[in-house]
Amino acid sequence: MTSPDHLSKQQEPSSVVTISATSAENLMTPIGNQPTSTGNYIHDVWSTSLYQQCRPFLILLRLGGLFFIHPGSGPITTHNKIHDATSPTRVSNSHKNSPKIWERFERFSIVYSFVVLLICLAFAAKFLYSIIYGISGLPFTQANLSVIVSHFSYMAWITQINISQIIFLRACLSPSRLPELFMKWEYLRYPCPVKECSAPSFGKDFRWRRNVVSFFAVLHCVLQWMSTDFGLIIPSKEYDGLRGALMEGFAWNETAIIVLNFIGGMMTSFVYVVPAYFFTLIAVTLTIDFHHLRHDLHESVKDDGIITIKSLEWFRIRHNCLCVLVDMADAVFSPWIALTLGCNVLQILSQIFLFAATASHWTVITDLTQLYWMMTFFQQLLIILYRGALVNEAVKCCLFRLFG
Repeated sequence: MTSPDHLSKQQEPSSVVTISATSAENLMTPIGNQPTSTGNYIHDVWSTSLYQQCRPFLILLRLGGLFFIHPGSGPITTHNKIHDATSPTRVSNSHKNSPKIWERFERFSIVYSFVVLLICLAFAAKFLYSIIYGISGLPFTQANLSVIVSHFSYMAWITQINISQIIFLRACLSPSRLPELFMKWEYLRYPCPVKECSAPSFGKDFRWRRNVVSFFAVLHCVLQWMSTDFGLIIPSKEYDGLRGALMEGFAWNETAIIVLNFIGGMMTSFVYVVPAYFFTLIAVTLTIDFHHLRHDLHESVKDDGIITIKSLEWFRIRHNCLCVLVDMADAVFSPWIALTLGCNVLQILSQIFLFAATASHWTVITDLTQLYWMMTFFQQLLIILYRGALVNEAVKCCLFRLFG
């Protein structure tokens, strides 16, 4: 076998830049922000910069029953830290005797999230009954194929909603997933070593991006709710087709079903729409930091290949820390991404078939509703593919200089 010393000698000449004597530093020195535990895990998460910056958007997640912090998760642990880049966790005594308002709020959020889940499950059960009522005894013929496809399209949509919520509830219940992403952001994110740096950074450029994403998320939620519930609240012949789909198998004036449809349509709007925008927000956050690291590394390398700011190993460690955050985000979003890609492709094919088979019977409202749904399916696919590609490109953008 080749000795470690021989391997290191082989790898050394391949580095693109070299470490100057003046910029070399003790790599055991902690870099980045050091997490401070107060003994209250909820308060610790609430105090992180990523949580505070995302708080306006997290309201939408909480309204959809998609986010909470489990009070029993306990304080942060250090077993996943980068050994050369971190220091022991500091414990603060300032909040040991503080009121348990944090825990009360999060326990209420947990109860609310599972109430929303029960409402969505009841909404799904109602749709399942409508599907069975609508296609049971219906001959499987070419003339009835559009009816069958439309019913299963509804069922695929409501199934996607319930599974999506379960995915995010599971991520919130696991302390190593979504809540810990906020905690580890504090000491794994990229700390700029350059004074008066002009590169886009998390602190300077995140807020306006968050505000834009939040605005479009709210607008999309309203449109989603309108497409689901306007058939119930607007007495117009234009909406008869949509109302018939919602009330199939029940009397059109049955109050309990109308209320279930109204509340279920409102809750499912958040569950269906918000995750894609949350994915966008986290992807934007990671992309900003990777580009910031690339900018600082480029600025710190002289023409002769000498690195003047920090050291090459420092930048390697910071890149590795950001990759850990990408892995944590991937653990949260990858099940939802797989579900959304699969369901949306099927939905697009179904909508194309329904348009070809039944478009001659549609009203103006039906046309607008179907156009909205088709745009939503394509928008979610575009967000996943485009933002995912940008993160992947940002991860690789400085690998040549760091490890080439």
